Amino acid sequence: MAVLDANDTNFDERIAGEYTVVDFYGDYCGACEAFAPIFEETAADMPFLNLVHINVSHNQETGRRFGIEFIPTLYYFRNGEPVFHTTGAGSKAEFQKNLAKLLYA
Repeated sequence: MAVLDANDTNFDERIAGEYTVVDFYGDYCGACEAFAPIFEETAADMPFLNLVHINVSHNQETGRRFGIEFIPTLYYFRNGEPVFHTTGAGSKAEFQKNLAKLLYA
């Protein structure tokens, strides 16, 4: 499954799946650009996950709603409800560890 784009209007609809990870990113963010291929590769490898990204530079309402102060920030949702979040790009191994926490905790 491909990474889905979200915006202030469709955000709640995008996170409605059983397991969703949202990448809050912004314009001109080097760490965000470095993390993007990991996020996209995971979308291809794990199609049962709902992977969503939202550019908070253009969707500030949603950024404020979730208190986004640093980008990238990843929010992990189960059935539309936030479970936990992390800040910073991190490595692929760290991301996989957080996915396991979402799926098996």
